[in-house]
Amino acid sequence: MNIDDKSKGSLVPARSTALARTGSQALVSRGLRDLERVEQFCTEPEARFLFCLEHKCFHDQCPDVLHLDFALIPTERIVRLPHIVPHVWTGPDDVASGLPPGCSFCGESDPAQFGKPCPQRNCNTWYEILGVPEGADENQIDDAYRELAKEWSPEEMRWLNAACAVLRDPAKRQQYDAELVQHHLNDAEWWTSKGNSLDAQGLHSDALECHEKALTIDPLCTSAWINKGFCLDELGKLPAALECYRNAAEIDGSNYLPLVRKADILGRMGRFAEAISCYDTALQVSTESTSAWMGKGSTLHRVACYEEAIACFEKVLQIAHQTWTDNGRAYVYSGAWNAKGASLYRLGRYPEAIECYEEAIALDPEFAQAWYNKGNGMREMKQFNGAIACYDRAIGLDPGLAKAWNNKGLCLRELGRLEEALSCYESALGCNPPETLGWYNKALVQEHLGRTQDAVRSYEQYLSVAPPDGQHTVNREHARARVRALKKLIENV
Repeated sequence: MNIDDKSKGSLVPARSTALARTGSQALVSRGLRDLERVEQFCTEPEARFLFCLEHKCFHDQCPDVLHLDFALIPTERIVRLPHIVPHVWTGPDDVASGLPPGCSFCGESDPAQFGKPCPQRNCNTWYEILGVPEGADENQIDDAYRELAKEWSPEEMRWLNAACAVLRDPAKRQQYDAELVQHHLNDAEWWTSKGNSLDAQGLHSDALECHEKALTIDPLCTSAWINKGFCLDELGKLPAALECYRNAAEIDGSNYLPLVRKADILGRMGRFAEAISCYDTALQVSTESTSAWMGKGSTLHRVACYEEAIACFEKVLQIAHQTWTDNGRAYVYSGAWNAKGASLYRLGRYPEAIECYEEAIALDPEFAQAWYNKGNGMREMKQFNGAIACYDRAIGLDPGLAKAWNNKGLCLRELGRLEEALSCYESALGCNPPETLGWYNKALVQEHLGRTQDAVRSYEQYLSVAPPDGQHTVNREHARARVRALKKLIENV
């Protein structure tokens, strides 16, 4: 489906874009004077040839009212707005929920058009002209300008210049932002969208205020409830986030997203049975929701139902959507292969697990966790050199992956390369967060090397930070016993 991006543009005034977007006469006046000297517009006898910015029509159709000079634009200055806003591409889960594949605005379904301008979408703000968020800093604005300037025609460059004239000037931008707020005071979707922009900048408390403003305007705004839930989740307020997702699901029973997010939180709260039930409800809404299948599989893995978890991950690998981009497909499938491998690993089926990790790596060679997991599988099979190579790849991609440093140390210890092993444990302890087992493994090597006092200090440090549960239970008992034995040995020397 080939569409000329400039063939279906809306008629808007070229020299005064902002009023057509925001309804702000003050902004249009300022924009005109920023870009060029105000020209003397046509006199009243020629008024029928003017375009009225205020009423969005030709002047001879306007009511008999007094117009400010900048509200009337000669018709020859009316041009088509460049379509620079990209397609809103329907995601795979949305397709599974019944939405048509491709762009939800223009219907474009050719995957090659993903990310390209949509002929049915017009810019509504100076920020959209540049394709930057409302919280964009000066560098983001300059970078966007440079990139667009490479592609835009001289006529289209007027739009970029207009946007930059306002957004590069702190005083003008502050006034413009205030005008945007005034114009959108009763627009719930705008407020929650603004909250999302603040969320992306880590300003979660400010974002929360925006989502709450949206819900004051429209208590039935599903997107605002979902976005507020996400914001509360980021702030660590999980019960409140759950309530938001519950409200969203009640308002729109055809939307699987609040159910998936609610289930995710329930899982993190340790309420696994409720989480699985919630994922099942989401899958009733959308049987091919990859996020619901992945979430359910991950929860089953956490409760040691590995065979059932594998079935969920295999379901993800059976789902294919024609609208997926290559990157999107690789992201979904690599995650599913890696997760399936993790469940096979827990079942002791190491060769099969390694095959899954290799599938994940083939799709995404920079998947650090998959390299780490493959290393674990090879270590279990006593292939220590191969495991070290995998850990090195994982560390190269993510130097802060503490477990990879620790497990590389375990392999080096098995190969008798004790000093190198100690160095790896030190690296593991230097990560944020550190690998607690690094203290225990470090103590074992120090004891083997005859560094008794150093070993005692490492064991004691391990005992001070290791939680009294899980895999640490046995290690803690051994560490206590070794501290007592080593201290007696020191006393007898």
